[in-house]
Amino acid sequence: VSNESPDAFRLLVERLLDSHAYGERWGRHWLDVARYADTAGDSGDFPVPQAYRYRNWVIDAFNRDIPYDQFLIRQIAGDLLPAKTEEERAGNIVATGYLALAQRFGQSPGTFHLTIDDIIDVAI
Repeated sequence: VSNESPDAFRLLVERLLDSHAYGERWGRHWLDVARYADTAGDSGDFPVPQAYRYRNWVIDAFNRDIPYDQFLIRQIAGDLLPAKTEEERAGNIVATGYLALAQRFGQSPGTFHLTIDDIIDVAI
């Protein structure tokens, strides 16, 4: 606020975008939409110890400014994407935590389509 230089606003915006808090703030919006939780929910509600890896991937994706289409593709099919490095491949697999943590619907045979429909609906 006290910086009166012509670049003050641009510098402020760049500083805020470079902050780790940017990914935490905006990643939280996605995690809320995706119904992220550290537990499985439903009647069992057991802890999912590795869920934090997906949460951290989302925060990192926002901080790296991954284009939205790639953000979605990696969460839906990251394990099938080609990768240039082992680190990229591991990140793509972690991104599929979106699917692993999705809410499940229907217990009887022939009802899995309800889960798939919900997963797609959340992403759109």
